[in-house]
Amino acid sequence: MDKKTYSKLLDSTITPAWLALEQQEIIMNPLTEYVKSILPNKLFRFRECSELSFEALYHDQIWVSAGKFMNDDYDARIYYDDQKIKQNMNELYTDQGMLKVLENNDTLDRAEEAFKNIIPDMAMALSAFKQLSGIDRQAMSVKFKEYINTHSSRILDFIPEVVQNTTKFACFSETIKSAMMWGHYAKNSTGFAVAYDFTTGLEDQEQESYEKVKFNNFPKYCSLFPMLYENKRYDATDYVFYMLKYALVANAARANRYMLPQQFLNAVVPCPDTFMGTKIALHKSTEWRPEREWRLFCSSFDPEFNKKDHSFVVKRPIAVYLGRKISSINEKMIKDIACEKGIPVYRMQMKEQSGRYELQAVRQKK
Repeated sequence: MDKKTYSKLLDSTITPAWLALEQQEIIMNPLTEYVKSILPNKLFRFRECSELSFEALYHDQIWVSAGKFMNDDYDARIYYDDQKIKQNMNELYTDQGMLKVLENNDTLDRAEEAFKNIIPDMAMALSAFKQLSGIDRQAMSVKFKEYINTHSSRILDFIPEVVQNTTKFACFSETIKSAMMWGHYAKNSTGFAVAYDFTTGLEDQEQESYEKVKFNNFPKYCSLFPMLYENKRYDATDYVFYMLKYALVANAARANRYMLPQQFLNAVVPCPDTFMGTKIALHKSTEWRPEREWRLFCSSFDPEFNKKDHSFVVKRPIAVYLGRKISSINEKMIKDIACEKGIPVYRMQMKEQSGRYELQAVRQKK
């Protein structure tokens, strides 16, 4: 992978919420095509031996989990520049202290029109507001600034957890020969690893370029990307500023007993980049570079999917690898599953006569 090319493509891929899904796919295409060109034929998922792991293997399930469950505290956690946020907040006002959005009647006209069919009372309030004098508008600007100053800190304290709690993904490695990976993720080589070929898509029968797996009556959208390892955290300040504005508008309406529909909130405070959550979760410290990790991200418009910390997608494995110290009973259970599926089984061994710290996989007989 050319890190500079990939990093540049990732940063320049911006999918605003106001674009249709078809348009967003067109924007994503250069990045997805590049990722396909560097995608290995095999990616490996390391597992501990447990009933849940065996069931997932048997049912061809890959479980995705929210970032908060990962072993890196920084995983999928937003970083932002607090001083830049304060600067952005100040830029909402004119030099005279007037909230810019309240100064512009054209903006108010659009907001009034948007509210008419959703919250008529709010539309009437905006209509009346347009009749106010400059002095009265100034007074309202001062009140709103007080509201912002009172609530912003609390909201900003909560925001770093939002992406971490809602972004769901599964982790894979490019290598099966790493003793470190077997030690960390397969319980000291007593577990196993599952190999997948994602060059064929998410499901063997999948024909669409943008992977969709049915979840209840909603499609599940999945994408696969390699990690970027850097010394500095990924700066998502602009995205945090959007999240802050979104929360302030929603909370202000709620305080006045208005529950604004999400569609309306998205129209009033549109997301500048729906791809940002994935970008944040694709950056890790260089400490983790030896893992050579790829991540499978999944999302859905299904409310039930978004409420759950864990979910799964379906993908048939192409091979199973047994840890060097796996127990005989666990070895038998995995071999039985693999035999039923018709996939090969390998066992990891040390290269005792090699000067390299590298394991080798040996094909097992049925």
